[in-house]
Amino acid sequence: PAQRYRRPGLRVTTEYDSEEALFAHKVSCKLAGGLAKLRLSFQSDQQGHGEDPRQLFGAPVLSFVTKHFSAMYDVEGRNALLRGNASLPGGAVQLRASHDVKEQEGEVSVRTRLGDPSYRLEISSLVPYSGLPRATLHFPIGQVSVEERTNEEDQKMLSVYGIAKTDFLDGILTAQYNENDLNLRYCYKVIYV
Repeated sequence: PAQRYRRPGLRVTTEYDSEEALFAHKVSCKLAGGLAKLRLSFQSDQQGHGEDPRQLFGAPVLSFVTKHFSAMYDVEGRNALLRGNASLPGGAVQLRASHDVKEQEGEVSVRTRLGDPSYRLEISSLVPYSGLPRATLHFPIGQVSVEERTNEEDQKMLSVYGIAKTDFLDGILTAQYNENDLNLRYCYKVIYV
């Protein structure tokens, strides 16, 4: 018997963003037996229509996505964003890269586990090279980053950023440190029965 060719099924989703008053639409289909996905996403105004066709099909982005590579093409901006990732066997070392074609900029990063899988070290750098790479230590309740920045007098200096979150008294306590600022936030839910 002859094998019957199956066309890929289409998936259509629409989401409403109440803050921006926009509908976000996605049309996607899986290709090559699910190894890749082709997606078209666009936005429309709050009524879902408009006199100008750009209001109905605003900000169109065409995407090709696989497990280790993705290409997103912004139709209006005529720009592509390329992303790729790979890992060594066992997943102890992961490599990631991204490239903005129009801006000719990107980022390359290497992430590795430090003994316990919940502790990771990530080194990332902008491409083209613009100074020392950023180092980030991830741990179970947060992360700390150190990177080189230029101040108002064009002097290079090291900058420290960190964030930590933990459960505390039926809520979440968040501490965020950036340069010389420390912000503490406590969030909790009150339930009336």
